[in-house]
Amino acid sequence: MAETLHAHDAVVRDAVERHGRYVFDTGSDARRAALSNPTDAVDVAIESQERLRDDETSDSALRMVLPLRRSPTRAGAIRATG
Repeated sequence: MAETLHAHDAVVRDAVERHGRYVFDTGSDARRAALSNPTDAVDVAIESQERLRDDETSDSALRMVLPLRRSPTRAGAIRATG
């Protein structure tokens, strides 16, 4: 399980960072990232899912939640849970 979470974390973190943003919370099996707009959040989710789908060593799904409302401290966020 820890190996799978590490692989999921690497995929999501890479996708988030390619969009110029960062992961700000890695509690338990969830990851949260701040993104500049909802479109980036959707793009990160799709890219992450596609990379995991195409990874022959991964046999588990990744559920992603996209809260797309604006907040005072974060413009957009993505939460990935293994």
